[in-house]
Parts: sequence; structure tokens; C-alpha cells
Amino acid sequence: MIIDDDPFSVMLSKMKLRSVVEEKNIIEYYDTKNALEFLAQHLGKESAMIPNLILLEVMMDDTKGWDFIPQFSDLMIKSKTEIQLIILTSSQFFSDYRRASKSEIVKGYMMKPLKNEMLFEIYNNAHNGKVNAGNEIFQSFIV
Repeated sequence: MIIDDDPFSVMLSKMKLRSVVEEKNIIEYYDTKNALEFLAQHLGKESAMIPNLILLEVMMDDTKGWDFIPQFSDLMIKSKTEIQLIILTSSQFFSDYRRASKSEIVKGYMMKPLKNEMLFEIYNNAHNGKVNAGNEIFQSFIV
């Protein structure tokens, strides 16, 4: 699942995902409200629609990606589902990186554009049910 308010970024992320993995069903949302509604509807049920991985942009105009995180965390606790949440952002603020690294639910922080090596590792961990501690993923921030 990709949550980003920029259609061009979503298109590029989907292209990159499809070049690394054979996932045909990549769900996209342009706001956090609709993404949360979708997740609330499908989590806790046997559904092929539940994503293994969420790429979240925190720098959105209308809805704040940071507001998504605690609500997403509540859904994960209630449904006892594990989905790997990675922040994929255009933000170059170290404060955003630090904030993400302190969150238990956020498993990584990557700056756009996506890099194949990182994406392949993240997707494989998510697809195989592994939750990466995030150390390698968080090291992708460049100061």
C-alpha cells in the first residue's frame, strides 16, 4: 500500500515496486483517512486485500502522515495483524527522521526516490512475515 498525496510520486513508487517484486495488487491512497477506513474494514478478517507493507509519506498537504501513525497502531493492536510501516518521504528534516526512529510501529525511514536494494529487502521481510528491526532502513538518512 502506498499513501501519498502526490500522484506522480505514487506512480514512480508503483513502477519501482513492480520492478523489484511481482506484486500486481498495489493499493494506493492519496489521503490517510481513506487508507485508515480501508484498513479498518479489512483487518482482522481473512482478506487478500491486507497489505504486507505500507509506504507512508508524512509530508502531505491536506492530511498529515504523522496523524496516521497512532491510528494505524491502534488498528494493529486490535486486529493482531503485523504490517510493516515504512516512511517514504521527501522530507529532509532530521527531526522527522528522529521522530520516525522513536516510533515502535514505524519500521523504517527512506527518502525519495525509492532505491531497489532497500525496497527489495523491505518487501521480502514484509512478504515473509518478518518485521525488520529497522536498523539498516533507518541508516538510509543522509545528513
